[in-house]
Amino acid sequence: MNQMPLTGLALLAMAAALPAHADPAAVERGLHLAQANCTPCHAIGALGDSPNTMAPRFRELGRRWPGLNMDEIFAKALLVGHPDMPSFGMRDRERDDILAYIATVRQAGDVQPTPAR
Repeated sequence: MNQMPLTGLALLAMAAALPAHADPAAVERGLHLAQANCTPCHAIGALGDSPNTMAPRFRELGRRWPGLNMDEIFAKALLVGHPDMPSFGMRDRERDDILAYIATVRQAGDVQPTPAR
């Protein structure tokens, strides 16, 4: 249930996995927005469970609505939400920053650990 804090090294590793057009500064801003607004309910990292069982883990957002792009999924998630989810007034840049961060978490969450031999 506890969130693992993301260190500068973890942020660098996630930024290295971004597509060439992704902005590492946007990822970092998105992380800070997610930490400030989303952690009471959501697992925002590549590991861990959401404190609120009704709140999806960020790394699994694409699985809930397959066939939609991440911008559509995020908009739908904000509209549908969960019973405890507050309303958000978000600027375009803030949305883009959170989406950039979520993209890194989704990539990291898709990597499954190799079992030890």
